[in-house]
Amino acid sequence: MIEVVAELSRGPVFLAGEALECVVTVTNPLPPTATSASSEALAWASAQIHCQFHASESRVALPPPDSSQPDVQPESQTVLLPHRGERGQCILSTPPKILFCDLRLDPGESKSYSYSEVLPVEGPPSFRGQSVKYVYKLTIGCQRVNSPITLLRVPLRVLVLTGLQDVRFPQDEAVAPSSPFLEEDEGGKKDSWLTELAGERLMAATSCRSLHLYNISDGRGKVGTFGIFKSVYRLGEDVVGTLNLGEGTVACLQFSVSLQTEERVQPEYQRRRGAGGAPSVSHITHARHQESCLHTTRTSFSLPIPLSSTPGFCTAIGETLTIVGGEGSPGDNTLDFLSEILNPGSLPHDFPALPEYRVSFLFSNLLTTSCHWLLLLASKCFCLYLPPPPPPAAVSLKWRLHFEFVTSREPGLVLLPPVEQPEPATWTGPEQVPVDTFSWDLPIKVLPTSPTLASYAAPGPSTSTITI
Repeated sequence: MIEVVAELSRGPVFLAGEALECVVTVTNPLPPTATSASSEALAWASAQIHCQFHASESRVALPPPDSSQPDVQPESQTVLLPHRGERGQCILSTPPKILFCDLRLDPGESKSYSYSEVLPVEGPPSFRGQSVKYVYKLTIGCQRVNSPITLLRVPLRVLVLTGLQDVRFPQDEAVAPSSPFLEEDEGGKKDSWLTELAGERLMAATSCRSLHLYNISDGRGKVGTFGIFKSVYRLGEDVVGTLNLGEGTVACLQFSVSLQTEERVQPEYQRRRGAGGAPSVSHITHARHQESCLHTTRTSFSLPIPLSSTPGFCTAIGETLTIVGGEGSPGDNTLDFLSEILNPGSLPHDFPALPEYRVSFLFSNLLTTSCHWLLLLASKCFCLYLPPPPPPAAVSLKWRLHFEFVTSREPGLVLLPPVEQPEPATWTGPEQVPVDTFSWDLPIKVLPTSPTLASYAAPGPSTSTITI
């Protein structure tokens, strides 16, 4: 019997682009007093990160699946598949890394191995919605000789900050003061630089304050004025707003405001379309404030954004991404280069005349798919690849403030007894008040927060164990 323990030292929450570090400890739990014949052996172990996508069959209509890749991988396969036995589609996976081979442990002996991998910035965030789910896991596969593969899965939560995909780590200049007497870890320096950059961007986006005023009115007149100081927040912040009802001409009896997420699926992926072909939308309320406000001149509310919630995002359905290692892609000046080749006036003077060359273009569906340009110039062949345009957002998650107002139909409604009465009398309020209700939505933007803060405030399992 062998016990395998995987531990995430910093917690289970990470920012896309960060380096995940996990310590895998393999132990022979038998007491040291056991005989040497009780030693245990493992043939190999590897680790890999993958993201599993699952769509609700009652809400989302997916493209026809590939018959060669079943929706559920059987448990009996001997090939290492990180998503084996899980439902859905593996849309992202990193290259597997071998932790060890031919490991033998005596009774009571234990060995630890370190695994590190950068979380891809191209993937979606962790999300469990009503229509789709994106689940990240670190899978560690182990196998004995002549035995099936055993998988140990460690759940992860990945936060995605839009804009970090185009950031390049500075190579020529140091990002922090360095000491010649200390060994510098290039990977750790890059990871800390990315974390600091993400923190600066989040601070710059969420620290700007400017009072925004909105006049709220129905068909009969003005109800009040709503004020909010910013529209961009981070996970864990409070959405604070003020409501001024003293300037209204329509009496407001009650109002409620809800902090909601709106999960939307585009019509072409809907299982059941709504009236008029509107996109399927599902709402989840994270916080709510309700108040009776008759004769109230000014009031305020504060709605906390849960740290366990998901920031807004947009993703495409059915897009599979496999990280194969390496970096570098054709530059954005590909079209400029082609235009120079095709324009004889822009070529250098010593460049041979264009008719001496055979130029052919092979392209297909330029506006929707990738385009391959093949330039045959004499005996030289230049292959330029133009990346396809970003796919349309099939699933989106947005945040909003949803207001509901209850107003009186009677102008100048008075529900208080007269202040001055000549003699004592009993006053009774009206039994029924004719009212109208209406709603109003104010969109806001919610961004990620520090992964460390999210790990401490919403702790999750950072250690997983399996016995082989």
